[in-house]
Amino acid sequence: MSMGKKEGKLFLRRKTKFKSKKQPIQFQLDQLPNTPKAWIISKKVVAIVTFLITLTGIFVVWPRLSVYPGEALDPFQPFETPFIIKNDGYLPLFDIDYSIRAEKVKDMNNNSIINSTFTGLSIKIPKISANTSSAISIPIHQIVVFPAKNITYVELYFYITYKLSIIPITFKEARRFKTDRKSDGSFVWNEYYSKE
Repeated sequence: MSMGKKEGKLFLRRKTKFKSKKQPIQFQLDQLPNTPKAWIISKKVVAIVTFLITLTGIFVVWPRLSVYPGEALDPFQPFETPFIIKNDGYLPLFDIDYSIRAEKVKDMNNNSIINSTFTGLSIKIPKISANTSSAISIPIHQIVVFPAKNITYVELYFYITYKLSIIPITFKEARRFKTDRKSDGSFVWNEYYSKE
């Protein structure tokens, strides 16, 4: 039985309509395998950006304190050199409390004083703003019984505690310094690290 012209045209129209409806579905199915891949990449980008922001935040907030010898008032007497506490961070430090201990002091006659704390020298500084400093004078007369001009070698230990207003933690720093004597008899303070 042969198909009429009208029936043939109707069949072609139906076939064409069916194909035209199916094409967009086929296009969407082709794109689906790429969607999870794009999602994974975007998650990685978000994770990296979050990590970098966190790292920057820690760098800005975390306190940094330095201790170093200042300019000597008399380079031939080691205790005439003031020490400096400096806030190298971006936020102010509060309740800075420091103590100083003479771990070793020697004189020309080989007399020595070992592990002697400066009496009553536990001083509190209320606040040190960002990028500012405070000087520490060392009262040698409180522990050394022999003349300061006869001193040949000194080791000092600084113990410092301080706080940040935004972090309820007490931070601690310990620094050790010793004297080195030049050929002309003048003293230079250098930081050193013990085995402790």
